[in-house]
Amino acid sequence: MHVTIINAREKARSLQNSHTGTAIVSVFICIFCSMSDALSTQQTITEPRDSHERPGQLFQHQFTLKEKTGKFELFHNTTDKAYYFRLKALNGEVILESQQYTTKQACTNGIRSVQSNAPLDERYERMNGEAQWSFNLKAANGEVVGKSQEYASLPARERGIQSVKHNAATTKIEDVTNE
Repeated sequence: MHVTIINAREKARSLQNSHTGTAIVSVFICIFCSMSDALSTQQTITEPRDSHERPGQLFQHQFTLKEKTGKFELFHNTTDKAYYFRLKALNGEVILESQQYTTKQACTNGIRSVQSNAPLDERYERMNGEAQWSFNLKAANGEVVGKSQEYASLPARERGIQSVKHNAATTKIEDVTNE
């Protein structure tokens, strides 16, 4: 969860109207990014746009932003009769793959485990090879709930972990089992 606050009061003061000595606009924007991704804007009105507005009155607008995360795909492998999931980034790249599950419900529980454990850095088991780097995401009980691809460098692996942390917050689960 990230909170960004932009205070434009000083900018508004620098744009003072010389005739009235008051700021033209004082703007406070607070962006709160969560699962619902809402944007709130509060402004001081200096020039009313309709009969409901008065100079100096505060008003607020709510906007809904599109979720900027990837998705989970839940699928069934007909060869081994197992269920799997993969976490895909917004660009469609697979960034985490699951172990096999015997039931669809167990696979869905695995997705929930990724969602709850991904934000916690201590849940990542970082593995170093000779020329390969990878990671596992573990649940609180130590079970591996997801495995990464192999990366060509240590910084690339760390970017992969950051991508999992960001994208695992998604609520989008695409069921491609055709069941």
